[in-house]
Amino acid sequence: VTGRPYEDNIIEGLSKQMVSTVQWYQTMEYLEEQKVSAYIDLGPQKILKGLCKRNLRKQVFSFEEDMALFEKEIFEKFGL
Repeated sequence: VTGRPYEDNIIEGLSKQMVSTVQWYQTMEYLEEQKVSAYIDLGPQKILKGLCKRNLRKQVFSFEEDMALFEKEIFEKFGL
């Protein structure tokens, strides 16, 4: 597990991910390199939201809490 997108066998990669350590730092580094500016935490808790805010200081939305705000941001950004 590398923290990067799967290049070859997605099934094998997902299987390894289920039983391996999460490569949180490497994943966030990759997203920074890709110029990602906002994140959505889809989980039932706000753990990823907290980690992302502390480590990246980027805009982070929690699906359960911030969906209305997220929609507003998207509509404004893309003129919808």
